[in-house]
Amino acid sequence: MFRFNFVGGDEGDNAGDAMPASAVPQQEEGTGCLRRSEELAAPRPPQPFVNQARKGMAFADFGVSDACSVRKAANPVVDAAAPAASSESDLIPGRYEGGYKVWECSIDLSRYIAKYADVSATFRPDAMVIELGCGQGLVGVVALALGAGEVHFQDYDKDVIWNLTIPVVEENIQVIGATPGRKARFFAGDWGTLHADVLGPQGLVNAYDVVLTTETIYNEEASKRLLSCIKSCLKPEGVCYLSAKSFYFGVGGGVAGFLSLLERDGTFRHRRLQVIDDGRSNRREILEICRR
Repeated sequence: MFRFNFVGGDEGDNAGDAMPASAVPQQEEGTGCLRRSEELAAPRPPQPFVNQARKGMAFADFGVSDACSVRKAANPVVDAAAPAASSESDLIPGRYEGGYKVWECSIDLSRYIAKYADVSATFRPDAMVIELGCGQGLVGVVALALGAGEVHFQDYDKDVIWNLTIPVVEENIQVIGATPGRKARFFAGDWGTLHADVLGPQGLVNAYDVVLTTETIYNEEASKRLLSCIKSCLKPEGVCYLSAKSFYFGVGGGVAGFLSLLERDGTFRHRRLQVIDDGRSNRREILEICRR
């Protein structure tokens, strides 16, 4: 377990136990099988690039609210061997899911959960939180800063977790402050294998008080996989906060399609918490999702 025991201009880069049959997770390119999920725990593997990434990484202050400030990576260092380094695309199906970028909706959700007291109170010392599709883990770090006792960070890409998420969380230890017993854990792999490979064996099925996720419903297939994963993660009385664009042009996803999926599935109810239509980019929304 990777555990932290505490002693004491911010815009995005791009201005139940059975898994439902409807969830058809992405496959690793050329393998015909799902990318297995695993926990990434200290000690880290002896990879020279991991240390180089930390040495070359700069951080910038991110003022989430008047009372909450964290740090984000200002220049993520990408391994030349990683898929993200060899493509200009933010999405390479089965290989790279855009984790090196800070997406607008992660900024939106970070600010929202810090601003509203009824939401901030969710992140209490006994709360279990998971950020799905975390990238550098900005929203999860804010949850820790707000007082959540344990936050788990999950991303499709193992190299994103090693080279970006963990360094960002480590950096924020200095900012968050001191509360004994806070923990952070890190998981990598496909949402479709998270249940069988990690949640089940670790006793984490339906263990989370809060699920956080941003920019993860960019197409219909991703939305199905995400919904299935939320079902596996969330406690009966838990809450999911999802932030996404209203439409993802060219890939077919968006809030309307996801809400239609929720309605057909029937497991969850939703509430639209905020709509951001600032003229700077596509309209963005924040949803609260709970079991019926």
